Amino acid sequence: LDIDLIVSNLTVYIPHNFIRNGKTADASGLLYQGKFGQVNLKDDTTCDFLYRFVVKGTEESAPRFSSKYDFLFYDLDYGEAGRMTETVKICEFDAQRKSLVQPLFSTVEDACKDRDQPPPCLDTTIEFETSVEPPRGNCTTASATERGFGRDNAEAPEQILRPVADMDDFEKAAARKYFNVTFAGGATEFRVTFGLTAAASEGSSGRNFQYSVFGRAESITLFEPCPPPPSAPPPPPPPYCDAC
Repeated sequence: LDIDLIVSNLTVYIPHNFIRNGKTADASGLLYQGKFGQVNLKDDTTCDFLYRFVVKGTEESAPRFSSKYDFLFYDLDYGEAGRMTETVKICEFDAQRKSLVQPLFSTVEDACKDRDQPPPCLDTTIEFETSVEPPRGNCTTASATERGFGRDNAEAPEQILRPVADMDDFEKAAARKYFNVTFAGGATEFRVTFGLTAAASEGSSGRNFQYSVFGRAESITLFEPCPPPPSAPPPPPPPYCDAC
């Protein structure tokens, strides 16, 4: 089953450069041929987005996934003098108090521990903060704590999603600025808030929020009801008898 990902805004959305939406450019600069998804946002704005998996070429929601999956956000950083700080927030409820899927958050530090990688490993530049924000309940916000430059962006997930010992210095720097959001099996949509603080001249610039998704299994379970047990076979006919 082929699946598409549809990203749509739920609140007022103001891009700085809408042509950056969709996918990143490849190494040669060719638009939309890169390996990350991307959303462009103007500085000093926030926006809520719905990420939804659908059957390819349709608006029909995809069947529930049979296992959990990882949604990864990359290159979370800020600009000169701490301006244009990027944040990513996921909450317990939507604006109508509808319960949302609660994921697990992790970073390259957690990956080092989980995979028992030998030291020296990497420390993350992502800072997590939890808060209660009525009516959305408990929220987790990931914030950038390190300055970024246009030339320090990874070009593909595989540069980061591998053992630290196999990374070069460029890849290690990029790996410190990503975080992972793991959703339980069955979740086929989620909501996220992207935020960007002001530039030196408010409203004059913007940044790109990059992401990718990694499934834990190839098969998709449709969660159809179990079929009823087969009915008992009919009794055999009575034996043939000439003299009955």
